[in-house]
Amino acid sequence: MRRPFIRQAALIAGLSLALVASTASAAVTDFRGAWINADPATRGISQIAIRSDGGQLVVHVWGRCHPNDCDWGEVPAQLFTPNVGVPVDAGADEAIVQFDQAGIQTLIILKAADGALSYQAFTIFAAPGRSNYHQSGRMNRR
Repeated sequence: MRRPFIRQAALIAGLSLALVASTASAAVTDFRGAWINADPATRGISQIAIRSDGGQLVVHVWGRCHPNDCDWGEVPAQLFTPNVGVPVDAGADEAIVQFDQAGIQTLIILKAADGALSYQAFTIFAAPGRSNYHQSGRMNRR
């Protein structure tokens, strides 16, 4: 069930590139670090931590909960470059991660540009009665 979601992610990533074109290039190092949502009143993703582990990026996400933020855990990132001829280490400007939690799948597309990290998150509920939804935002380095 996870593979079709990843295929959908690739399509969504392509669409996001077309909708939000940027001339700035990025590198894997531009993703790494601790990030906090630029909107302190967000009801969605509150913080993201990205680190390297054996040549792969690992993304840790927290969502807004009360009294403390909810820890979504860590997952490996799939990195993308603007085209097939660009090396990932030097030119990755988007990453996709997928979190699967108790009947909820969330796909997050991360874009590193201009010293900030923007995201689009798409949440799908397995149980009926809840609407799938999307959100977007910008993270600043902590």
